[in-house]
Amino acid sequence: MELKNCNKSKRMNTISLYHQNIHSVNNKIDELSIHMQTNSIGPHFICLTEHHLKEMEINNLTFMSYKLASEFCRKKFLGGGVCIFTNNKLSYSTMDLNQFCHEKTLEICAVKIHFEPFKLIIFCVYRAPTGNLNLFFKLLENILNKFAQPNVTFLICGDININFLVKSNAASKLLTLMNTHNLSQIVDFPTRRNNNEGTLIDAIFVDTSIYDQIQIKPLINGLSDHSAQIICLHKTNLIPQQKCPKRKLRIINNQTIPRFLSLLKEESWNQIYNTFCINEIFNNFHGTFLRHYDASFPVVCMRGGCKQNSWITKGIKISCIRKRELFSNTVKIKIISN
Repeated sequence: MELKNCNKSKRMNTISLYHQNIHSVNNKIDELSIHMQTNSIGPHFICLTEHHLKEMEINNLTFMSYKLASEFCRKKFLGGGVCIFTNNKLSYSTMDLNQFCHEKTLEICAVKIHFEPFKLIIFCVYRAPTGNLNLFFKLLENILNKFAQPNVTFLICGDININFLVKSNAASKLLTLMNTHNLSQIVDFPTRRNNNEGTLIDAIFVDTSIYDQIQIKPLINGLSDHSAQIICLHKTNLIPQQKCPKRKLRIINNQTIPRFLSLLKEESWNQIYNTFCINEIFNNFHGTFLRHYDASFPVVCMRGGCKQNSWITKGIKISCIRKRELFSNTVKIKIISN
């Protein structure tokens, strides 16, 4: 599958998703944006595991033309965490899964998207190697049973730290659980290389029976020791609910600024001069100032997406491509020498 072909598919007939264990998203968002631009990758959803951010930090994260739709952040331990970004034009609802989250054992977030033939719930999951495996299966089964409904289908992606390249009781148990909800594991390539040995611990589960065609491809970008997975689900006459995003801003320009200064100049300020209480003086000044500020610079809603990072020059993009090539060559050399 060519990545560019995946993105050129008609939007109304394709659902595209990007997943990667990013192993700390700090200082990597801009480089991830560059990789997406240079490879013509424009997925509808971006799912990241192990973002390593706290709730306040991730809520201040901005990423191209995407919006943070759902997230889980650790409060007790460091690291971990999962999040889902959605394209600004897509309408969605955030699922509240806090009652099922258990740090290290099951870190999960989800969004629901309404399409014309069905409703899709996307889960982003992380399970640490030290997590309680039995509790993981119990919590995950409870989640799937709770949201299983007619005309509702699931897409589950994440780093589960169960190697599907090796037969094990844990892998068999997870595959059996997914099969009860008609979900199949579709990642068929190693997603992490450790000591020159490839493991498949990042998985994507979907109901393959409802899609006309499924395409999946790895992307080695050097942002972590996990390769990304890009999946395109093709479905004829797939019509999502779309919205044109609105931004709230104030009109501050050469016409509104003089008006603001004129209102301040014409104000008598008698309530301030005739008052001796410091708190009352400040409250009167603050109230008067805000009244004129709101009158001069009203808040308006404007439609449009987020601006791209203008500082990302052609040279920076070329450097990122070269870095990715060097990382890929390093991986290939290790495989050959092994």
